[in-house]
Amino acid sequence: MSKTGPIVYLCIMKISNSDIVRLTEIKQYLLEPPHSFKLYKESLQLIEESTAILAKYSFIEASFVDSFDVLKEEVREYEKDPVNLRSTLVKTGKLLGGLFNR
Repeated sequence: MSKTGPIVYLCIMKISNSDIVRLTEIKQYLLEPPHSFKLYKESLQLIEESTAILAKYSFIEASFVDSFDVLKEEVREYEKDPVNLRSTLVKTGKLLGGLFNR
C-alpha cells in the first residue's frame, strides 16, 4: 500500500456495478457478523469470494489483495475462538470498506 492508502479508489468506476453491490454486501456482513455456529464457514467463503472479485481487476494493488489473504489466515486460526474471529471479521470489513469510502 502506498503512504496515502490504496490507490484503487481512483479507478473505482471501472469495477462493475454487480461486483460493487456484492462487495458492499460482503462488507456489511463482515462489519456486523451474526452470532452463528456457521460464522467461520460462512465468513471464510465470503472472504474468498471478495478476494476473487478483487483479483479480476488489475488496477487494484496486489498488496491490497494480499492483505485479504493475511486476514483469511487469521480467520482460520480463530475457527474455535468466536471473539477473536468476530474481531478479525470486523477488521476485514473495514479493509473492504476502505475500497469504497473515498
